[in-house]
Amino acid sequence: MIKTARFKSLPSQALLVAIIAAFMHPQSIEAAAGSPSTCITSQNCTVGEFIYDDSYNKVTNATCSLESRYPDGSEFLNIGSITATTDGWYGYSFTGPSTEGYYRTQLCCVVDGQNMCLDKSFEVKSSGSGGPTATEIADAVWNYSGRTLSGFGTLASDIWNYSGRTLTSFGSLVSNIWSYATRTLTGSDLSSGSLATRSDVENLSSSVSGNSGDIASLVKTTNDIKKTTQETRLILEKLVNKPIIQNFIEDDNISLNSKLDQTKSVAESIFINSQFVRSKSSILAGKWNSLSTDEILDILMDLKKTVGERGDTDSSSSLFGQVNWLKNSWGWKEAEDAADQILAIDSTISSVQNMVASSGKSTSSYREIKGLAFYLDTLEKMIGNVSDKQGAKSIYGKIDEIQTLALALDKNEAEVDKTIASLNSINEKEIDAKSSQLTRNILSINRIPKALLALSSKAKDASYSKQLKNKLLGLKALIAANRLYLAKGPKTAFANTWLEEGSIVFKSLITNPSNIVSQKVPVKYYLPPEVKEEDILEVDEGLSVKYDTEKDQYYVEGEFELAAGETKTLAVRVDDIWVISKDQVESLRKQAEELSRPLEKTAYFAQGVTLKSDINVSLDKILSLQSQANTPEQKIKAYREAQIELNSVNQKMDSLKTLVSQASSAGAYLGFVGGAQVLTVWGIVAVVVAGFVLLLFYLRVSKKSKKVKKEEEVVSQEKSAPGHSRKALKGFTPFIMVAILSSLVSAFVVRQVILKSSKVVQNESSESQKLEVVKNETQNKVLSVEDENGKGGEEIVRVSAKDGQSVKVKEKPDTDAKTIYEVSSAKELTKIDQAGGWIKVVLKDEKGVKPVFEGWVLQDFVSSADADN
Repeated sequence: MIKTARFKSLPSQALLVAIIAAFMHPQSIEAAAGSPSTCITSQNCTVGEFIYDDSYNKVTNATCSLESRYPDGSEFLNIGSITATTDGWYGYSFTGPSTEGYYRTQLCCVVDGQNMCLDKSFEVKSSGSGGPTATEIADAVWNYSGRTLSGFGTLASDIWNYSGRTLTSFGSLVSNIWSYATRTLTGSDLSSGSLATRSDVENLSSSVSGNSGDIASLVKTTNDIKKTTQETRLILEKLVNKPIIQNFIEDDNISLNSKLDQTKSVAESIFINSQFVRSKSSILAGKWNSLSTDEILDILMDLKKTVGERGDTDSSSSLFGQVNWLKNSWGWKEAEDAADQILAIDSTISSVQNMVASSGKSTSSYREIKGLAFYLDTLEKMIGNVSDKQGAKSIYGKIDEIQTLALALDKNEAEVDKTIASLNSINEKEIDAKSSQLTRNILSINRIPKALLALSSKAKDASYSKQLKNKLLGLKALIAANRLYLAKGPKTAFANTWLEEGSIVFKSLITNPSNIVSQKVPVKYYLPPEVKEEDILEVDEGLSVKYDTEKDQYYVEGEFELAAGETKTLAVRVDDIWVISKDQVESLRKQAEELSRPLEKTAYFAQGVTLKSDINVSLDKILSLQSQANTPEQKIKAYREAQIELNSVNQKMDSLKTLVSQASSAGAYLGFVGGAQVLTVWGIVAVVVAGFVLLLFYLRVSKKSKKVKKEEEVVSQEKSAPGHSRKALKGFTPFIMVAILSSLVSAFVVRQVILKSSKVVQNESSESQKLEVVKNETQNKVLSVEDENGKGGEEIVRVSAKDGQSVKVKEKPDTDAKTIYEVSSAKELTKIDQAGGWIKVVLKDEKGVKPVFEGWVLQDFVSSADADN
């Protein structure tokens, strides 16, 4: 396989490989990403490539051709054969065409039957459009190679010591400045002999004319860059990801730990890439005199590709991409400083590239390459190393600082959870002291502006113990908000929602961490599906509760304009409906006990005991789940698990009722399937069999006597026929006696069974009546408990039409709402709610169980049923 000497990739943990690869020859003219090679019109331009085999030995016997096309697609070059130099270089030189634009170019080589084509496209520009030439740059900075925008070198001394200066050509600039009578620190002059600020120099330079045009233009360009950068920064902060909380139980997908791991990888990549640039630039400086112009340009192109473009943001692309990712993700000053050094490196490489391309090798360009070492050393110090601790002015120092902060957040969160779990075992004084200590610890590491708002209670009617608990819940939420802040970055506005008690408060903290621009922060989260409209007690201004028909669920929505660094808290308070009362549990337990009693001494007893045991286990689990919930979130989850157990209890209760019904039917007259009456049947069978056994025994005993009397019987029969009839009757007598005896015994057994069954039926009827009484008493107790809470009881009202018009029942308490029913004549309905001038009523079926309709009517059409009667 044919290979070029282009540096393909660099493993993040193989610095040795990077240094070895740095000594390989670079690609010829391949452009850096987003930056094609440039040729100047009417000037010499070269296109070519080094060719190596798999062992990186130079190939000099390849057959290469070059094809290039004008920007309009017509043919510009078609070189059929290119001869290689002794070092494996295949190139072609030509004069830059007058037509400006992008020239698609392809270099194809065949070696040992293998074909390889490389993209050698380039761009043609005029000398004026290609940016400042080497001569213009040298004139602008007085041919001094060490000066850059981030390192002024000896710029000031060169200005003051320039012998030929005048007011219009820098000759008498100094004396004119000092002799200016109204100089001030912020004016066009200085109050002392040293440069005060960069802005003073920029304002001063902009007032200079004549030969100072280069510096004035340079300052103007700098101001434009700063302005554009500031505008871009504002745009980026406005185009942030809008936080939308889908559900309060769902965890946030952003991981602080994964972001820290990526940050370490990016810092390591910056270091390795900087070492690659160092090794390449060292080779270039060491072999400057022996390298040709084309070889120098190839190495510079390789360096440009590693440095990348200023707009790169991909953390795996280039030095610019990696440092820009750090800036956008964390906003560290250390990342800003590292970006300045990479910008200086890029400017130096571009400057040398332009000088060599236009004028060839020179002493100035050589000094520029040597100057790269200074910026690389500075960049290396700003990156630091893995041993740097927080406080070190390096990127690794900042990484250690965030790691330490994350560990502190985890530790404090564990302490908060531990304190919440022990609320029932310690007194309020100890809780107060512990929460105060935790507050100090968490606020000392907090990054959220105005964090104390998260600790302000929205439940004004809550007891002191609940207020302490809500404070702890707020601290836990503040820790979660800090993790979100670190994971999302210092510019992204976000919202964090948690729950507090009294009744149940859905509390949201929204914050704009940017200290530059205001941002609109949308808030949206779904309430639990158990919440109905009547359960919502209070909603803060700016929030609205809406209904999602697809999810059959209510949600909270709002949008808020937050100023820079502003934080705000919002709340929605709902009734605490996530409770299964202890009375309800005990009622079900007693019902199961009463149902299992009729099954005693029946074939269904074992099944009944099993069902009753399962019911008691589920009821115990319901109480246990609710007692172990320490936070509102845990309480809602425990309620949902308890509902599953409650459904299981109801199903088993139905099965238990079915068993009682079957046992009752099995005890009826002559019933025997599956019941104890099987013994009765077998008893009758035993009596009949015993009768026949006795009959056979009797026949055997009397056999002998029959033989003796046989002759006498024959004689008797001959003498008298009536005597024969009496003898036959005597032979059937045993059979008749056995039948009579069996009938009497069977009748006695059946009579006893019937009496017992009748008694069992009466007992079961009595037990059922007792069970029904207990059930009614239990329901009355539950209703009385609900009445105490303001939820139970029924109030019957009369809805009557006026002036012959029907009463319209509305879907909502609003005259414009949908009409769901019309009451044409007076009806007695059940009142279930009231809002303003509206009464919520329900019409039930004839059995008083299933509702026919439920809606709102105006209070004017409603009167008390008792008053009417």
